[in-house]
Amino acid sequence: MSDTADLLVLQARIADLEHRLQHQEAITTGRTWRHADLRLLTELYQDALMGPMVDDESGRHWERHVMNLTVHQLVIMGRGVGDPFPWRPILRNLDLMIKYGIDLTKARSHLLSIAQELLEAQGLRLLSPRDLMGHVIPDMRKLSA
Repeated sequence: MSDTADLLVLQARIADLEHRLQHQEAITTGRTWRHADLRLLTELYQDALMGPMVDDESGRHWERHVMNLTVHQLVIMGRGVGDPFPWRPILRNLDLMIKYGIDLTKARSHLLSIAQELLEAQGLRLLSPRDLMGHVIPDMRKLSA
């Protein structure tokens, strides 16, 4: 590799680390979703799409975020990412982590509750959040082992 390519890789890694650090600072300083930061909500959605790391730290991360979510923030998240049901990838991750023994039942119950409120607000009160989950998304870690 050339020096220029090495420098570009290093700059990309630094930018990624800075982005992660800003995200962690927002979490640890107690910044909650009360003021619905679209950027952070979009990042949460994108993190959910990538799938969870199944460990206690990741479980605490998701629990903190999910327990602070409101219906209003789900609406903002959905509009920001173009998904009318933005809770689906988050719920999939919570289900997967629970399957592997991480206790996130309270967070899952909270998410299901606010997802149901969102469905009712969308005029879909006859549906439940589970009705909209679609096919089960496989655990990709099993395929890579």
